[in-house]
Amino acid sequence: MLNRLASEMAAKGGYVGIFTPQFSFQAEIYREVHLTLAPIISESNKTEGIIRTISGGRVDFWTLLNPAAGRGRKYHLVLIDEAAFSKDCEMQETWERAIEPTLLDYKGTAYAFSTPRGVSPDNWFYQISESSQWRKFTAPTSTNPYMDKEELEKIRERTHP
Repeated sequence: MLNRLASEMAAKGGYVGIFTPQFSFQAEIYREVHLTLAPIISESNKTEGIIRTISGGRVDFWTLLNPAAGRGRKYHLVLIDEAAFSKDCEMQETWERAIEPTLLDYKGTAYAFSTPRGVSPDNWFYQISESSQWRKFTAPTSTNPYMDKEELEKIRERTHP
């Protein structure tokens, strides 16, 4: 879903910021977006974390290791991947001071994607999932067609929900 949202916006000439907790999370989504946009890419640089399209769109890739990530940019769409794995102590401040302001120019939209990391009031993803300021979309792992039902049942039997 993250790839589709980013690629569609960039193909239409929109600006997208993708934020990940660390570089290792970024590699896969960069590759997916690059592959999807390949026919319309005008410029890309994995090291700089940027893909530009012939339609004028742009996808910037940032890690949340830098609390000023995205600062000074403007986006139609912000996508935060694996949000539950950001640094709990810094993420709210990073959101408020660096990421959220990037949405003001275009009255943009943000999505935070993740598998939960337990129930923890200190975790930013948990906080926003309980907040009325964010809409929440969930699906149990059991609805994923790539997950083996028997293996999931074994895990469910031996682990805490």
